[in-house]
Amino acid sequence: MAATPVTSEPAAPLIVGGTPTTTDEHPYVMQLAGASGVRVQRCGATLVAPTKAVTAAHCVHNLDRTRYLVVGGRTARLGPEGVDREISDIWINPAWDRDTKAGDVAVLTLAEPMPFATLPIAGPTDAHLYEPGTPSHVLGWGRTAEVGNASTVLRIAEVPLVADAACEAAYASHTFQVDSASMVCAGLPEGGVDACQLDSGGPLVVDGVLVGVVSWGNGCARPDFPGVYVRVSAFSEALSAEIGT
Repeated sequence: MAATPVTSEPAAPLIVGGTPTTTDEHPYVMQLAGASGVRVQRCGATLVAPTKAVTAAHCVHNLDRTRYLVVGGRTARLGPEGVDREISDIWINPAWDRDTKAGDVAVLTLAEPMPFATLPIAGPTDAHLYEPGTPSHVLGWGRTAEVGNASTVLRIAEVPLVADAACEAAYASHTFQVDSASMVCAGLPEGGVDACQLDSGGPLVVDGVLVGVVSWGNGCARPDFPGVYVRVSAFSEALSAEIGT
């Protein structure tokens, strides 16, 4: 997952080393897509309440919400399928720091409810979900290689969570540093499995709970550089207030 500069357009990291899946199997996975034409997917999102979807702040910074939709129930990245919902409001985490990438989370309010199952968010009592080595699953429509094309269908990959100290050490000399209080990492030491461009904002799931949001990384699936995700539990109070749970 490349550390993509924040722009006025939605940035986007794709699943490397994963396998195809469907929105029937994972109905909570949403697309942030353009409102015109074939509704090109720009970022991922997770349905956490019928009218609320969690995504990455860098996906929606300075976004003109009238030009985008949240699309659910569409396994393909493009096409007429799926259920569209206009975006009535965008909440960006006030703790988001675009210079350090900390707190990279946002909530989209949909104009009408989505008819799909939702995913609960991790909270302060869910520390066990973040144990190093815990299998997690990341989903998205992003690139299937660091230099490659976006996937035509939704993909899923299993990646183990990485110990905080190990991830901090991996990025110690990188342009951006890992803040374990607000970030969590997942990946294999040898690389090969990761989120990538166009996966940004999508879910990292452990035991049916949203524990992370695809945020940034050094390239995609590189050895010794796990993907970096928003630690959802760190922002659960603010998210719950915005979601209404």
